[in-house]
Amino acid sequence: MENELVDGKALEVVTKSLSSLVEINPASTNYVLLTNNFEGKDLFKRTRDRFSERLSELKFSNQYRTAEEVNNRFKNLGDIDSKSINHYYWFSDFQKSTMGPLENLELDSLSEYYWIPVQNKDVSNVFIDSVWLGTPYVKVNQNNEINVKLKYEGREGNKEVNLKLSIDGIQVSSAVAEVNNGVAKVVKIPFNINGNSEKKCILSIDDSPISFDNQYYFTINPSPKVKVLLVDDGNNSYLKNLFSNEDIFVVTSTSSGSLDYSTIPVSNLIVINAVKNIPASLSESIAEFVKKGGELIYVPASTTDINNLNDLFKKMNISQVEAYSSDTLGDKGLYTLVPPDFNNPFFKNIFEKKDQNISMPYAFPILYSKNQSNSLLKFKNGRSFLSEFTSGKGKLFLFSAPFSSGYTNFPRHALFVPVLYKVGFDSFSSYEKLGYSFQDKNFTIELTDPRSENIFTLEGNGIKFIPDQRVSGKQLMIEIPEREMGPGFYSLINKQGQTERIVALNFGKKESIMDFYTLDELKKFQGTHPNVKILPLENTDSFLKDFKNEDQGRPLWKYCLILCLLFLLTEILLIRFF
Repeated sequence: MENELVDGKALEVVTKSLSSLVEINPASTNYVLLTNNFEGKDLFKRTRDRFSERLSELKFSNQYRTAEEVNNRFKNLGDIDSKSINHYYWFSDFQKSTMGPLENLELDSLSEYYWIPVQNKDVSNVFIDSVWLGTPYVKVNQNNEINVKLKYEGREGNKEVNLKLSIDGIQVSSAVAEVNNGVAKVVKIPFNINGNSEKKCILSIDDSPISFDNQYYFTINPSPKVKVLLVDDGNNSYLKNLFSNEDIFVVTSTSSGSLDYSTIPVSNLIVINAVKNIPASLSESIAEFVKKGGELIYVPASTTDINNLNDLFKKMNISQVEAYSSDTLGDKGLYTLVPPDFNNPFFKNIFEKKDQNISMPYAFPILYSKNQSNSLLKFKNGRSFLSEFTSGKGKLFLFSAPFSSGYTNFPRHALFVPVLYKVGFDSFSSYEKLGYSFQDKNFTIELTDPRSENIFTLEGNGIKFIPDQRVSGKQLMIEIPEREMGPGFYSLINKQGQTERIVALNFGKKESIMDFYTLDELKKFQGTHPNVKILPLENTDSFLKDFKNEDQGRPLWKYCLILCLLFLLTEILLIRFF
């Protein structure tokens, strides 16, 4: 409804036409208004004056509906009052991407349907399809990069647009891009930020006449802290130094015997190293942590109790493992790993060059999993050194060999840092996005302290309400309500009045695709449904004229009166002169 028609914006023309339509109907006629928001307050009939008041309140909706959903809503209205609701006026741009197929619609044969296409055939549109960071995390006072995917739907072969990136209301970067019709274009925009607070970011393009999708709202959390719990009975300096050397990680290091269990649910990543026997209580806590979205790295001890370990994996619904005997004094070449599969999504952005001749570490395994299908790093015999398993919403990364020097040189190898950092980075960023659309239905964030009970409020764009919400582990899921919310930034506020997170919401992308049902396609549907009348809307005056002709018939009384007068004149002339 953002299209430009002869008389202005499509929504404005529709409301004006509806107001005029109401005026030509009998004053006693009642009306029901249906919008894409499907609000309960619109399920009831209104008088002419109340209906006109409701029309004046209409705004652009963040929702879109399929033709089947709209038709079902019509049926619901008929069920409420089947005797008086039998004329349905459907004003729409009949956009294929949102409406879906029409051929399966089952219309009420006893009702009259007026389909009013509101279209501008020559419209074109450039829009921002998606946005993602060039690196897993943004660093303060350093060069960063954002990737922007643009799409162009139009009549011309290509179009040039200007992009602007604003952070906290200040323009920090810009770019120019030429986008070809029907071909996605990725533009890289450099930027630099100051301060560690969460940033409100807006990407803007200068496209017209469709402008509702010219802005894309998103947030950036600079250098977020990944909470790592290292349960280490082997006192492995490589692991502790690995995570302590990077500011992004906050490490809590402890042994299994002195572990504070309250640190488990607030962690993003748990690393268990050289724990021979996992206590039953710890096993339960870890299984629950992973199922609720946490990530676990397990490194065995040289004397790991396999049965005890399988008890943990059973709780996590993960394949069992068996003991493996390898000769630690034997030929290391037999236990050298093969180069990784660079096509595996896990290794995306880890390597600058994909070199199959890369020198690989060796390892003497003490266990192997019965499920070898999830291997990230393998031995020459096909068995896994590092495996990835999913448990509930979380993941387990299982190493088959201890990290002590007599078993492997992996901690001293170049792969050690990027592989474990990749796991650490993903433990925080696996489910949070830079920006959401209203069609996502919900979004999930990580709570600062999941142990405290809280009720969260969404506040922004002049509205404030308590959305449906659910806490699972350290994750908070918020349902995006189907209400009149505009795109922009919304603060998620806890009951203490503190802002937990800023969330960016945007219009869905289907509305930006400029592909509509043509009049010929609509008339083809009309051919099999005689109770459907099609009245294109370009401006209010022509629409009202077409409507009167269809609904009330042509006013033939004028022609009848003229003919009567002609016959009377003819009779007078005959009497007078003949």
